[in-house]
Amino acid sequence: MERRRSSHHAVPAIPWALNTKPDSNDAHDAPPAQPRERRASLGSALGSAPAALSDALEQWQTMDAARGRLHEARLEATFDDDESEEAELEQPFTPQDLERASTARSSLCPPKKGGEGPHHDPYLVTWESTHSEHENPRTWTYRHKMCVLAMYAVFSGIGPWASSMASPAARLIQRDLHFASDTESQLIIAIFVLALVFGPLASAPISETIGRRKIVLFCNPVFIVFNIGCAVANTPAQMIVLRYFAGVFSGAMIPMGGGCITDMFEPHQRGMAMSMYSAVPVLGPCIGPVVAGWIVQGWGEDRWRWIFWTWTMVAGLVQIVGFLFVRETYAPVLLRRKAAKLRKETQDARYHSMFEKVVETWQAKAERILLRPVIFLATELVVLLPAIYQSIMYGCFYLLIASLPRVFEGIYQYNVGVASLHNLALGVGMIVFGQVEGFMIDFVFKKMCEKHGDSRPEYKLPMLMVTVFLTPCALLLFGWTAYYREPWIAPDIGLCMMGTAIIATILQVQMYMADLMGIYASSAISANLALRSLFGFAFTMISEPLFDRLDVNWGVSLLALITAVFGLPSPFLLYKYGPMLRQRSKYCVKN
Repeated sequence: MERRRSSHHAVPAIPWALNTKPDSNDAHDAPPAQPRERRASLGSALGSAPAALSDALEQWQTMDAARGRLHEARLEATFDDDESEEAELEQPFTPQDLERASTARSSLCPPKKGGEGPHHDPYLVTWESTHSEHENPRTWTYRHKMCVLAMYAVFSGIGPWASSMASPAARLIQRDLHFASDTESQLIIAIFVLALVFGPLASAPISETIGRRKIVLFCNPVFIVFNIGCAVANTPAQMIVLRYFAGVFSGAMIPMGGGCITDMFEPHQRGMAMSMYSAVPVLGPCIGPVVAGWIVQGWGEDRWRWIFWTWTMVAGLVQIVGFLFVRETYAPVLLRRKAAKLRKETQDARYHSMFEKVVETWQAKAERILLRPVIFLATELVVLLPAIYQSIMYGCFYLLIASLPRVFEGIYQYNVGVASLHNLALGVGMIVFGQVEGFMIDFVFKKMCEKHGDSRPEYKLPMLMVTVFLTPCALLLFGWTAYYREPWIAPDIGLCMMGTAIIATILQVQMYMADLMGIYASSAISANLALRSLFGFAFTMISEPLFDRLDVNWGVSLLALITAVFGLPSPFLLYKYGPMLRQRSKYCVKN
């Protein structure tokens, strides 16, 4: 069959005119350039630089798109029964493949080309090589898949749960460790959220080499070590640095859950699996402050260090259970292990998997993981618009969590334990309505496909057109009822509505990205994750100055205005102009 293959050739260097030097002999013979001529030459060089950069970016995108199609073609071929298809993917890359890829307008793999016989390789190791039905993650029972997914979800939730658990004790930590100001003490939470940007970017390429299981089983103990350091920290600098590294290693586990969904579930099964998986890491910031609040109230304000000790013990218990029940799900790693086992058993070095014979270089992998998300945010409007809105929502989420002690301890005069219980209102909206939202997204998508007779990524947007109106209403209800000290149920209803809007936005944006970007969905979601973590950090840092100046009513009203300006038009614009933007993209699915 014919596949569009990637190229590992380097992109030609950009001919920067400013860095070129004349030959030494010519330099002595030529008359000195006049100032006007030098200015004209400099202006010409500066004028050509954007064009050269644009050409280099265009060429890089073309080769990156081809490389991505080949990588995904190999990955998906492991789940096919056609061995000839897998063998043909091992053929060397040719310049003609790049030429075909540069003119391709679809991210989907082309159909098999007729008239060519199979390239049979008796030593190519596939799922069928040893007739084992339990090796392929796609053939596991649904119950077993859900058990494995639940374990990865728990590991993925450790970081988000730990991110906000210090919120109820921020005032106590500030007092005992002598933080200079309230804004500086917010770094205890904000620096952890910022670290969630960098952990996933590093763990994603490494997991494609050593697997998902080793990532979570390695990063969790390292998180435990740094979390213990937080429990014994004695200075603000120690607390902030240790919290940052705890965030990096706990954040590195977050992408593994989403990756195992792709490994185990067929595309039409991933919607419900994603909705159940997302509940754990998103719910974490709601549960962490509740546990921490009752530790402080039940054991005394001087026992705030037990917040970190308690979560260290929970993470240790998860580690023990993980050793027993977490299974590897990444197909290339499993097939490489299978090939190595066959080579050892048969003493025949010719056994191999397609991922051993054609290996992606570390440079290409780093570009795909680190550079591609940046390119998506800079050049793909269909990625940037929902990413900005989701990031604003995520920032509001952490800002609300940081503001709850001010509202319920300051305005309502509740003690720290009772005040922390109001975090559950956010959690109720996320859990209860999140599952309903997952079902409704699939239901509406199916109905629209039947109505229009085709399938488009834009059919995942109608539910987002509804929930964008929910966000400003929820913020206004929470802010103004809390300001006038209405019965506690009133602001809690606003928090519940906000939890519903947050989980709905995250689910819909991720599902839209999966359908929109096809095989590049992981890079698009990675870009979203990095951007939303940056917004979470920024919004957490401005929470104290914002509410000090505007109070809770006008501060939350400002957030409602921002979410309305960026959120209300976004799904409607994407629904109307999405097909046109997809046709112009090198990455988006065209059909």
